[in-house]
Amino acid sequence: MSEQGFKRSDAKRSFRTFDDLVRDLGSATEGTWHDVFTRLVHHCLHDQVMMVVTQSLHNEPRSAIVAWCNDCVQKGVVGLPTDERERLSRLFGLLVAVYDGIMDKSEEVNLLAFCWQALGTGMSFDEGLSGFTEQIVAPFARDLGYRLDDILEDAREGDENNVPFQVIYQHLGPSIQIGGSADGASISLSAGDTTVTQISTVDDIRGELATLRGLIQELSLEKEEGSAALADLRVLEEAVDGRGSQQDVEKAAGQLAKRHGTIKDWLQAFLFKASVAMGSNLLLQALNGALGG
Repeated sequence: MSEQGFKRSDAKRSFRTFDDLVRDLGSATEGTWHDVFTRLVHHCLHDQVMMVVTQSLHNEPRSAIVAWCNDCVQKGVVGLPTDERERLSRLFGLLVAVYDGIMDKSEEVNLLAFCWQALGTGMSFDEGLSGFTEQIVAPFARDLGYRLDDILEDAREGDENNVPFQVIYQHLGPSIQIGGSADGASISLSAGDTTVTQISTVDDIRGELATLRGLIQELSLEKEEGSAALADLRVLEEAVDGRGSQQDVEKAAGQLAKRHGTIKDWLQAFLFKASVAMGSNLLLQALNGALGG
């Protein structure tokens, strides 16, 4: 990966892996479904190409997705947005919520209840999981696949060996623009007139970390674990002002990432956005080391 984008060969390999995992899920049995499903979502969240592709889709709080799922179960119908991009984002949010529930064993989304009651599948485990794959995963993969094909096609018009970030952003908005250089750029994600994320100054980073503080408090962490997570976050907040050693900040970041899958996902998305906009500093160097960048 360069500052401008990805090698075309890396992007093609990443997209092909996504397609392969979707096909594997379609033929998975009750005994293998969860393993293949977690590999698929993990690839979307952590692969260096796919995490850029999916970061703009992962913009609804987990609590909102869980509430929506519960509403679907109660009403016995799945109500998805009619707007194509909003629908794609909602479907991905559902996949991530199910993934998080499997990984942290919270299972806030009752997957089988969602399948049996909202999707109307047969009442066996196998029928429920197969229905989720056919009615949720397959449409998500199809619609995202169209955009992945368009990304590779549009990239041909420039450097045939490179897939620029800007080409990805054009297809996976809602509307994403990058301007400036690595040491003074800003990155913003917007839907209409509403700014979702903007990181261009140290104050913006402080604001993002304040958002993370709220997220930690919202998560279902044990009291002692929650206090420890907030203590780790304070080390990161101090690093914004250049306080602390890289070793200590990296240790705190690593501990924080391990405390909950959602926190790790947040840190990885933040690292990408802030690195593109602001280059490197103590906090970003430590995050990069802790997250294996």
